[in-house]
Amino acid sequence: MNSQDFLTVVVNRNMFDFQSDQADIRKAFNAIMAVDALAARIFLDAGGQPGTGHKDDTAYREALAQRDRHFCLTRVLAKASKHARLARGNPTLTGADQIGYHPGAFQLGAFQSNAFDVGRVYVVTDEGTRHDVVSVLAMALACLSQEMKKFDLRPL
Repeated sequence: MNSQDFLTVVVNRNMFDFQSDQADIRKAFNAIMAVDALAARIFLDAGGQPGTGHKDDTAYREALAQRDRHFCLTRVLAKASKHARLARGNPTLTGADQIGYHPGAFQLGAFQSNAFDVGRVYVVTDEGTRHDVVSVLAMALACLSQEMKKFDLRPL
């Protein structure tokens, strides 16, 4: 499966599911892993080392993470999701327990625009900054879309 197919069949579907239910942590983890995995597909489709100038997809992802803070956080979220605890390097979060969710609520009798408190999956970094995960993933996906354009990775 090439990067465009992976984007269409796996990433976009996981993102749609998560955006439709932004308080579902299972859908969040699936979307996180899919967006992170897309970078590896792009690396291969771009020709690997000769095309990207990086020795492997790990080095390529690191270069992307240095250029884009949203991809950086997505990459750390994927690692924390997979390993539960991060100890190597200087990660912006050290564990999957920093990923949480607020289920949302409805205020009965309140008819203002904020009567619906929509649930959200969020992450709190080690420095104490709270990020909405669906927004982080959308911005990371925009970064990866630019990479696909750069390497002219379009559907056949």
